[in-house]
Amino acid sequence: MRSPSIAAAASTAVLMTLASASRGQTTGGFSLDRFEPAPAGDAFFGVPSPAAPGHLAPRVHAMLDYAHRPIHSSGDSPIDLVSSQAFLRLGASLALWDRLLLSIDAPLAVAQGGDDPGIPGVAFTELTAPELGDLRLGARLRMLGRDAGPLQLGIGGYLFAPTGTPAQYTGDEEARGAFHASLGGRLGTARSSLGFLWSASGGVELGGGPNRPQQLTFGAAAGALLGGDLLQLGAEAYGAAPLGDDLLLSSTPVQREEAGLNAELLLGAKLRVLGGLTFGAAVGPGLTNAIGTPSVRAVA
Repeated sequence: MRSPSIAAAASTAVLMTLASASRGQTTGGFSLDRFEPAPAGDAFFGVPSPAAPGHLAPRVHAMLDYAHRPIHSSGDSPIDLVSSQAFLRLGASLALWDRLLLSIDAPLAVAQGGDDPGIPGVAFTELTAPELGDLRLGARLRMLGRDAGPLQLGIGGYLFAPTGTPAQYTGDEEARGAFHASLGGRLGTARSSLGFLWSASGGVELGGGPNRPQQLTFGAAAGALLGGDLLQLGAEAYGAAPLGDDLLLSSTPVQREEAGLNAELLLGAKLRVLGGLTFGAAVGPGLTNAIGTPSVRAVA
């Protein structure tokens, strides 16, 4: 449930965006989803690792990402301005020289919806699907540590092309970039009955247009490996903190204390079979009240 101050800011921002979009203006809207999947082949769902194992080693994944009530206004008449948003993500990566990892992530909103607040004089644009999201291109370099070692250091970055639709909350108006450093490692070999994985990252995200906050990003994850890598159980937390004293979320200025911190927790499991096929699922709550943080997120 969102606090009244955040609810008021979110309601005004979203309504102004939907109204401007419906009237044919170019201003308004942003990419609402705060979940950024790790590149295909990484150990965790949303926290990237520093590893780039193999040479000319391709990996692919298909992921479903569902956010429940990412914008919800509380009060006398609560409204789910965005009640749900589900993305199908197709991703691929290619490892080179055990050092470099190139990746791509293509999101498609397959279901989304929200309630019309019914405010006189404000036109409401219905959220629809399917809608393209912003295409993400990535590169990562393992700087220190050996592959599958206990401590590795990597640096990486993403470039987001504005292929989504801002008025549908699936994309930003302009291209944006994200840069991060990551630490991680593994204790125990693939033949061990019990192993341990960990990863932590921090970075910055810039660009995206006037409606996209500039952010500091962070994440941490840990997992246990059972049965010689057959089963992985773990937890991960990730989020972003805004930079600057004020932000623009849609076409209405929102103060930093109102926009707040995005933070989420995922508890998940992965099952690795046939030497290369992995099934996984995770679920967890939003930890803060910021715009775009869902009450519950599920990925599979």
